[in-house]
Amino acid sequence: MINRSYYLEGISQDRVLEVVKQVKQYWERQGHYIEGVSPNGLNISGRSKPDDFLLSLAPTGPENNIVLSLGVSSYCIWPNGTPEPSSSS
Repeated sequence: MINRSYYLEGISQDRVLEVVKQVKQYWERQGHYIEGVSPNGLNISGRSKPDDFLLSLAPTGPENNIVLSLGVSSYCIWPNGTPEPSSSS
């Protein structure tokens, strides 16, 4: 599995929930499937379409200094179990 995550730094604390909503709306407009949203609205999990990558957005840090973490994971599986042979020149 391959994982990538990024911290969305520099977001003022009073805008964190607004940014989470914007990310969710963006994912939905791109056709991604939202699997769940936490009761406080700060955690989102989903799957990208058509690739089926796992998507996540979650708060990190203490309540008075929340930094959002954006993550994407993908299973590294070749469609037929092995890489396609390369053509030789």
